[in-house]
Amino acid sequence: MAPSDTPRGTRALPPLSGRQLAALVRERLQQDPAWRSFTVDQRWVCPWCLSVIGRRPQRSWEDSIAAHLEVCRHYAGGSRPPLAAAVVQAQIAFENLVHRAKSDPAWQVYADGVWICPACLQRIPQVRAIGGSPSLLTYREMVQHLQRCAAYARGTLHPVAAVRAVIAPPAPPPVTPATGARSLPPPAAGGAATPLGGARVLPAAGPAVEPTAATPLGGVRIVLPPAASEPPVATPLGTRALPPLPPAPSPLPAPLAPELAWMDEADRQSARSEASAPPPPEELRRARDLQQRLLAEAPEIPGFAFATRYEPCDHVSGDFFCFVRLPHGDIGFAIGDVSGHGMQAALVMSMAKKTLEIYAAQGGGPRQVLAQVNDALASDLGGTMFVTVTYAVLSPARRTIRWVRAGHPPTLVCNHRLGTQGEIKPAGMVLGMKTGALFFDSLEEYEIDVVPGDTFLLYTDGITETTNPQGEEFGEGRLAEIFVRHASAGVESLLTQIIDRVRHFRGSRPVADDLTLLALAVP
Repeated sequence: MAPSDTPRGTRALPPLSGRQLAALVRERLQQDPAWRSFTVDQRWVCPWCLSVIGRRPQRSWEDSIAAHLEVCRHYAGGSRPPLAAAVVQAQIAFENLVHRAKSDPAWQVYADGVWICPACLQRIPQVRAIGGSPSLLTYREMVQHLQRCAAYARGTLHPVAAVRAVIAPPAPPPVTPATGARSLPPPAAGGAATPLGGARVLPAAGPAVEPTAATPLGGVRIVLPPAASEPPVATPLGTRALPPLPPAPSPLPAPLAPELAWMDEADRQSARSEASAPPPPEELRRARDLQQRLLAEAPEIPGFAFATRYEPCDHVSGDFFCFVRLPHGDIGFAIGDVSGHGMQAALVMSMAKKTLEIYAAQGGGPRQVLAQVNDALASDLGGTMFVTVTYAVLSPARRTIRWVRAGHPPTLVCNHRLGTQGEIKPAGMVLGMKTGALFFDSLEEYEIDVVPGDTFLLYTDGITETTNPQGEEFGEGRLAEIFVRHASAGVESLLTQIIDRVRHFRGSRPVADDLTLLALAVP
């Protein structure tokens, strides 16, 4: 944060040397309880960014924490206050639960990838281990279940043998006849045979085992924050009534209809371009670092909250997002996706992003800006590549957003206070293929009023087209369900949930496309 951006009433402190910062950490650890945010396995949770810091080899705790704070942009040299104590304690409780789940065999029992809760002995379908390995999403779903688990709230935890017995209880020992005849195992009782030797699966309530008092984490019971009531996914009857879109443009004249096959040809051209030899690793590293610097951080706007996530599938990416400060306090924001992957897509991405920023800064309307960007790019792309973009202008004073969309996936919108949801999808063709009046006339500009509780989600198709090991796509339906369910938690938490669930869905499959998200919330 620049000195001019220091929050009002907060004193901007001069930067401290490493030794001075370590001394400050030592003093705070002794005097300020907010700094003593340690997990049971002796890791430090940063009260500013919630990162989990371990003690570095052959270094003191003060030096280890100071090394983190030197680069923690949320700490910002001491100019920002820490997060609320309840938020920090919730993160500590989560880290403690992860430690318990990793170290206690009773918490590591899965049946066909589905976790069995050691408290209620139920199979929890939401808690799954893909490929036998729990992920961060697995542990978050554990927390979601335990917040609702009555047995866990009573302090009940069963030993590992009782948890495993839910899968297949031990068979009784065979009775050997006195005559010395060969003993046979008793026939299985009624019920479907399981793969484990035909043993009958007990009911979900589990075997009659006396519960033991719960002493998670070395005798200290985890107190999880109460589960927030999650808004149900809105049905069509509860869909938000958005302003009507302008009339759709008239169909293209008949002589132009054959030209609509340009998208397939563009994809084939892009695939042939990617088959060329890759650049050296050092060149890729420099290109990646440069591209990362081109993506600006989300701006801070009073009364609004932006957040972004960006994960390239290669060293460089064809996805981008940007923010442009406009006259009268307005903010332009955009998300885009270049066809194809690799170095060529990354070069086009940089060119498209910078061109959009230049024309947007001139203050024109969203429709005019995209038309200018399209005409500037079309001649350079030569009809072999294209770019999809959603561009919007937020007016905090008027509390409106104007949208245009050039072939990009729709923007999702919901209001967790009103229980409504919908899509924003004005018509428009992709950038870089058609110019002049044909492109301009295809664009629809769409304005919406924003109200408290609104959340908007922009994404690239790498999110919805992620496939699992069975070849099934993540899809718009899953994304919309996660969006509506977690929108009330804030934009940072929302995007973390989406990325974690996409990774969990993908499993061990390699990343096939860039993943980019941009969210805006009106608290």
